Amino acid sequence: MAKYLWLAAAAAALLGCQAGPARQKGSAGMTGKAAGNAAYILFWDTAPRNNQLIFHGVSGKFLDPNEGVRRALEDAARRVALFRSATGSFTHRENIGAGFLDYSSTREASISTDENYKDLVEALDFDPEGDVLVTDDATFVRTRYTLPDPPALVYRAKHRRGRPEWVDNPPEDISGFLAGIGYANPRFYHKDTVIASYENALYALVSAISHGVQTTSQTKTRDTAFTGFDTTTEHLVSASEELRGFYVLETWIDPANKGVYTLAIAQRPPTPTVSMAPNIRAGS
Repeated sequence: MAKYLWLAAAAAALLGCQAGPARQKGSAGMTGKAAGNAAYILFWDTAPRNNQLIFHGVSGKFLDPNEGVRRALEDAARRVALFRSATGSFTHRENIGAGFLDYSSTREASISTDENYKDLVEALDFDPEGDVLVTDDATFVRTRYTLPDPPALVYRAKHRRGRPEWVDNPPEDISGFLAGIGYANPRFYHKDTVIASYENALYALVSAISHGVQTTSQTKTRDTAFTGFDTTTEHLVSASEELRGFYVLETWIDPANKGVYTLAIAQRPPTPTVSMAPNIRAGS
């Protein structure tokens, strides 16, 4: 594997609800607050430890706890595969008509990586006693993935009133790496919100580095029986790019609505690129 320089995030992991601070057994090394069985991870870091990268995984909650852990480990293995190599593609289409309500927006996106990523579960260092957290609606695991060369750079998290600064002030660059932020509105299942958030961070990075970002606009005019000439303008933005070293630095969940924010980085491409827009925050 090629050598990567990585950033370390120095931050606390919090569980947020109503009761006072409590250390929970099997909390994936996270400390914070819990109330009864209701526990939500509000913030956690993926700070590398020595020569190991930290990959969290998430799944739903199952009657058989082992099934939830198994699927969460597979999600962590997928993130390792995305770190090694990932291709993200998306198309965003907007149609704007003459009327005030004549507007539509559609988006198609996909991510491809090693189809055998589940085999990487065996390469993960995982403690079933201390690296598992089960909440009311999700199962989380923390895993470690060993690199041949230890990280060399340090990234220090900054927070203001419990909110990461990068949520309101997105960085374009972090110590030489491209930075991207993904956001996901709450889904029915919390694990889907978490996954959508880190995938949207990947799309944000794709849009920032892609050689193939294409933006086109065309106007169509038609004669209608009721309104006469009707004009519609279509804007189309599309991109596809391979990422190397896609890595999540921090994840934060807004306690107000449980929307998930993800800060991620990737290696800069070796040649100059055309950026669609700086600091694009992907997701909804």
